[in-house]
Amino acid sequence: MGASDPHARQARRELSGQQVPKLHNALMSAFPTSIALELMLAFQMDLPLRQVTSEGASLTDTVLQLLRWAEAHGRVDELVARACEENPGNPQLSEVAAELGQGASGPEPTGPAGSSGNRMAATASAPRAAEPILSLQDRLGLFRTLGALPVAQLEALLFAVKPPPGVVLPSSAPGTQRIASLLEWVEGPGGPGLVQLQQLMEAVLNASAAPLFAPPLLCAPADR
Repeated sequence: MGASDPHARQARRELSGQQVPKLHNALMSAFPTSIALELMLAFQMDLPLRQVTSEGASLTDTVLQLLRWAEAHGRVDELVARACEENPGNPQLSEVAAELGQGASGPEPTGPAGSSGNRMAATASAPRAAEPILSLQDRLGLFRTLGALPVAQLEALLFAVKPPPGVVLPSSAPGTQRIASLLEWVEGPGGPGLVQLQQLMEAVLNASAAPLFAPPLLCAPADR
């Protein structure tokens, strides 16, 4: 890293022999799929997973490579804090964060001001803009696209959009009913809206190895 790298000046925390497996297990518990881990790194740290790990590695090896990279670049504390922010209800992550001496909020984010994580936080806190009215054809196309997603991609989308508990029907329910419950919440007053759902779905598809589906294009209304 050059002198201009904002992370180069950070102190490098070396994890102990006991801390490595604890943090490894905590990350595996909080992000049990490669897509979930990839989305966390993209949204919270503006960091492409494949930039720091080997392609085709198992999730176990991927998490270990990520930890070694974070140690070498002085970003262990940031990784733990951002992981806790993405999944605050995971007790293993909370235990590791406490052991590393992090407060509830963790260290300040060190990513660029326009990073994906900051944009997601700003979107979540800002009022939702008026959305275009979709035609019946577009609405049915979006429904079919969501219904055609493989289970892993649909679960990754739900992980990214973060509906309140109980809003979306469980995986045991018929797929069409799950999609209907998701869209009902997305379009409701507490939901993120169809435009943001489209953006998150594209992120999930791009994060996977095979973006097989082309969702209908939703455009934000033009400023008048």
